[in-house]
Amino acid sequence: MKIANLSKGQVFKNYKTLCAELGVKPKAGKGKKYHLMEMERFFSMEKVANSNKLFIKEIYDAPKEKLGIGKHEGSRKNNGEYIHILELLILDSLVLSEYKKVIKTKNQLLLGMKMTNENYIECYRLSTQLALYAGVDPVTVNDFYSLSYDNLDRLIRRAFHSLRERELIDVKNVFVLKHRNAQDHAVASERERRFLLECEGQILRRMGFKIITEVYVKGRTYEFYRQVNKIVRQNDDLNIDFYYKAFEIKLNERGVERTYKSILNLLLDKEERHEYKLHINEKVITKFLHNTKKRHEKAKSEKEKSLGTRKITINRVRENENYITDMEKLLELLIKPHKSIVEDVKHTATKALADKIDSFFAN
Repeated sequence: MKIANLSKGQVFKNYKTLCAELGVKPKAGKGKKYHLMEMERFFSMEKVANSNKLFIKEIYDAPKEKLGIGKHEGSRKNNGEYIHILELLILDSLVLSEYKKVIKTKNQLLLGMKMTNENYIECYRLSTQLALYAGVDPVTVNDFYSLSYDNLDRLIRRAFHSLRERELIDVKNVFVLKHRNAQDHAVASERERRFLLECEGQILRRMGFKIITEVYVKGRTYEFYRQVNKIVRQNDDLNIDFYYKAFEIKLNERGVERTYKSILNLLLDKEERHEYKLHINEKVITKFLHNTKKRHEKAKSEKEKSLGTRKITINRVRENENYITDMEKLLELLIKPHKSIVEDVKHTATKALADKIDSFFAN
C-alpha cells in the first residue's frame, strides 16, 4: 500500500477511490471488511455520516500489531477484534429491537451470535448420551462444556463491560419467570427476586456447594435448576410456574449519539450481519482448538513429571492421544453450523440400552 500518498484530513468519495490512491485492488464482501481492518493498522479513518465518504483522521508513524486468526490465536491481544465484532452484533440487535431493549438468556445470546449452534444447549442435558453418539469419553464431554461455557461467558461479559464503559449500553442480570395460567414471561419483582434467591441458596446448601459457580463447574446445572423450580412451584402465593436467568440490555441512545452521531450508523446490513457471525464462529473454534492443544501438551508433560504418583484426574483424558480429535468432533457437532442431532442422540442411547438388555438375556 502506498501510504505516502495519504495525508491527514483527506476525504475520499468511497472505498474504491481510497484503494486507487493506495494502489491496491478493492475487495468485496468479507474480504472488504478484513481489507479495511488491515488498512487501519497504518492509519485511522471514519465514515462521514449519511454517505460512503471516508475521512482520514491520522496516519501512524509505525503500523499497529496485526490482529487475526493467524497470529497468536490464543492471546488476549488477538481478542480485540473478537470483542469488537461481538460489540457490533450486540448494538445491532438493540437497534433492531422495538424498544431498544432486549432480555435474553446467555444461551440465546450465544446462539444468536453463532458462537454455538442449537445442539449446544440441548445436548448439555444429554451429555452421557452425546458421548455415546459421538464416540468419545463422557469425561471429555464434561470437560468440553465446562471449558467452552466458561470461555464464552467471559467473552460476552468483556463485550458488555467495554460497551458499558463507553456508555453505549446498560446491562443487568434479571430473573425472568412465568406465572401459572399466564402466557407471557415477565421480569421478577423485587419480592419475587428475594424469594428466588432464598430458594437457590437452599438447594445450593442441599447439594453441598458454597457458591453457584461450583454447580456449573461440576456439570450439575440442569439438576440444580430442576430442584429450585420444584420448591418454587410449592409457593401458591407467588404462583410461579418456573423461572430462569437472563440479561436485560438497554441501548443508551444519548451515549450512542455522542459516539456514532446516529443509532442508524450501528445498523448492519444483512450481508454484514451474516459475515460477522460466521467470523465469530470461526474464531470460537480456532481459539478453542488452540487451547485444547495447549491443555493436551501440558497434561502429557505433567504425566512425565509425576509418573506413578499422580492421582487420576481430568488430565487422564487430556493426555490421551484422542483428546484433540474428540474435541474436534464436539466442535463440529455443537459449535459449527450443523443440523439438529438431538433426536439422533436420544435414539442412539435408547438403542444402546436395548442392545445391552438383549445381550443380557441372550447370555
